[in-house]
Amino acid sequence: GGNQRSITSGDFYYRFPSPAITSAQKAETVDGILYAGAVTKLVSVNQLIDGAVIGRNIDNTIKVTDIEQFVSSQTGSVNEVTNVSSSFALVLDIVEYGTGSIPEIINNTENNIRVTTETQFSSSISASQSDIDFVSASFAIVLDIVENGTGSYTASNYGLPSTNVNTLAAYSLLKDNIPFIQEETISYISSSWSDFGYDEDKCKRDVGFIVSGAAEDLLHGVVSASVVNGQFYYEYPSSATVSGSGSPTSASQLYPTLDGILYASRLSEKLIQNIQFVTASLEVSASNVLLNENKEFIKEETIAYLSSSWSDFAYNQDTCKRDIGFIIDAVRTDLVYG
Repeated sequence: GGNQRSITSGDFYYRFPSPAITSAQKAETVDGILYAGAVTKLVSVNQLIDGAVIGRNIDNTIKVTDIEQFVSSQTGSVNEVTNVSSSFALVLDIVEYGTGSIPEIINNTENNIRVTTETQFSSSISASQSDIDFVSASFAIVLDIVENGTGSYTASNYGLPSTNVNTLAAYSLLKDNIPFIQEETISYISSSWSDFGYDEDKCKRDVGFIVSGAAEDLLHGVVSASVVNGQFYYEYPSSATVSGSGSPTSASQLYPTLDGILYASRLSEKLIQNIQFVTASLEVSASNVLLNENKEFIKEETIAYLSSSWSDFAYNQDTCKRDIGFIIDAVRTDLVYG
């Protein structure tokens, strides 16, 4: 499976340092993530937890809160348990040993997974490698501006459009697939940050502008619209460019914004190669639903376990719940997208 979101989840502990990664709380943080992972593995295959996962012994499942566990007629398989376990282990490794332990990132577009019913358009002609590189560079300019400011970027004037058959095909593929890229990007952001509220309509609008801008720049062989699209975020300021001092909120949305633009870029690069996107397996989809529907259950059970196991340990339960939720989102996103 993929690991992009799980790496991000572990990295956030160091991007926004707190006592959770210091000697004051690291043991308790690790214990909580371990416990949440044990419960999540059981939940992913529809195993009913009827009574704590004491000592993280998953053969002894004891439920201690009054939160109802969601069960379904559909379930995951041993493969999903293995992938969930690997994702939690990755988060734990980063929390325990720091960002120097981060492995090679497997991007969430690696397995060409789609989750919406929006039509994907294809062509008998694909983009050339130079076209792919140009589109990637156009998106990279937007990302750089959004993350770091407008800098010295200036929009160039367009000349005559290209007559190259590969470039024309790539242009049409980008334009035709704007609705596909919009819907898939929104679904990806919502999966990666499900506890984070944002304006989906505005996000969808911005994705459309960025993809269309990359297409126009490609057609004319000049970076112009991409610069304008990046600068737009500062000409009309919003929370999309605010990083804040912690995890994303309605007032600080920079990281989900960057995630969305980067995901749209990778989709675009694959679409102009006529790579076909497919849906995840029934088992993966079932596990995703089970994890999402049981997120509150896992959070509450983990908090109860920590409060029982470390009764003299004072910690922020709300922040802990938030972080568990982010980890579950990361794990299930990597599970679905690979």
